[in-house]
Amino acid sequence: FNRVVGRALPYLCVTPPDDALACDVVGAEPVVEVAAPGAPAAVAGSVASFARGCGDWRPRCAARLLRSLRRLLFGHTKRAFWDDVLESTTTPTALHQDEYEDPREVKTLKVNRIKATRGRLEALSDPNDRLRLSVFGQLHNQLRAWASAAFRRSYVGKGHGGQRRAFKVKFLGEGVNDYGGPYRAVFEQVVDELQADPMSAARRPGDRCLLPLLVPCPNRASGVGMNQDKFVPSPAATSPLTQELAQFAGKLLGTAARHGLQLALDVPDLVWRPLCAMPVSRAHLEEVDALAARVLTDVERAGRALEEGGCEPPEWADLSFSTHLSDGSRVALVPGGEEAPVTAATWRRFVALAEERRLREGEVALRALRSGLAGVLPVEIMGIFTPRELERLFAGSRSVDVELLKQCTDFEGVQPDARHIQHLWEVLEEMTDDERRAFLRFAWARSRMPSSQAEMPMNFKIQAAAGDAKERPDSFLPQSQTCFFTLTLPAYSTKEKLRERLVYAIQNATTMDGDVRLHSAEGWADVS
Repeated sequence: FNRVVGRALPYLCVTPPDDALACDVVGAEPVVEVAAPGAPAAVAGSVASFARGCGDWRPRCAARLLRSLRRLLFGHTKRAFWDDVLESTTTPTALHQDEYEDPREVKTLKVNRIKATRGRLEALSDPNDRLRLSVFGQLHNQLRAWASAAFRRSYVGKGHGGQRRAFKVKFLGEGVNDYGGPYRAVFEQVVDELQADPMSAARRPGDRCLLPLLVPCPNRASGVGMNQDKFVPSPAATSPLTQELAQFAGKLLGTAARHGLQLALDVPDLVWRPLCAMPVSRAHLEEVDALAARVLTDVERAGRALEEGGCEPPEWADLSFSTHLSDGSRVALVPGGEEAPVTAATWRRFVALAEERRLREGEVALRALRSGLAGVLPVEIMGIFTPRELERLFAGSRSVDVELLKQCTDFEGVQPDARHIQHLWEVLEEMTDDERRAFLRFAWARSRMPSSQAEMPMNFKIQAAAGDAKERPDSFLPQSQTCFFTLTLPAYSTKEKLRERLVYAIQNATTMDGDVRLHSAEGWADVS
């Protein structure tokens, strides 16, 4: 079955006609579909939002059939089709006559990470200043005029470790050449900035993040429920500027996915399901806002009891036709809703309106994000993936698999069974997930690993220390070459010494300075 489907996929339309019709009629393809109460969300298809009042009829088509079979198709069947389409839509890049020179089309972007440290951004009270100095803002300033085709380049330079790229990066004030490490690091820092919420806890959730595109999910803000590590699209991201920024973020995420970079993107099913054309329901709201879902369930339970002859609950006196969104703002569900009470005659309408408003609160930002993705990736194909498969495509594996890392490790000047090598694996096994991700970023400038050995673009290399570090290993720190995923590890005398030195290096290596010695203060000007 999968062999037949795999051969047929290039000849099949993967977009249902009602989605295309919605795009023609309302000017934007629908993004978020809300499942009807009680409907099996896993099998519901995509339907145009404007057509819901016209009945449930949907034309039969191969695209909808493929989507209904998404859980029966093997992951490698879908991934092979995805990779073929990516290759066929890659923008060609004319090579330079000198193979060691970069093509003219591959531009070098200057990025000042010194001024964009988290501490400096937190100290800025003006959101526009934070945006301007952030790495995300610096990239937006230099790339905003680029055509989508420029993001679809996949140039691989000589000696760049096989890293595909659309541009090169020069970190101002840091002594590093971009052979892959800085390119990966810039995407990692962009995601860090989008998901940074260090601002005062006394502020509304919508004001806690450094940048205006994502907000901490209510479960994270209140410290209850599951998925407290997740962020959701900001309901306030509706201005022309924030929509442009969301579209640009989509282009960056699409470029990273095209080039095999899995990023630490912590967003819930309320994002992944619409991207792969699957509906969302109250169960998905509960994953990010347990308190709001509980209120709706309690209102339903009390309303049904009331219809069977019970008394109106006293807590309904505080309910009105309004709801709080993930950014802390309060919105009316109907005109004058703040003053409209919930009664025995209106509770069903309140539950329906509140649920739909919450599930669609980030639709404007999500539509802009999808628009940016569409300029770089074949988003029409996402409908054949499951939410988990799509998340792995963009975000890889959340946990660093030490066994997988062992299988993908080469050794230079040291034996695999050396005592300090065995100590390294033991230390990594004992680390927390956050510490292992920090190690991966230290060694490779990325915090997520691919899900399998076949998807690893390069092997991890451990090489022996030389010079004084070989003679007096306990006095030196490990060094990494992020461009080539290489760790230079002195032969420490004990496991405890290795742990101490490794953790110190991971926590204090904030810049890349190993390639050249700087003789200027470029990048450090005006930094106090």
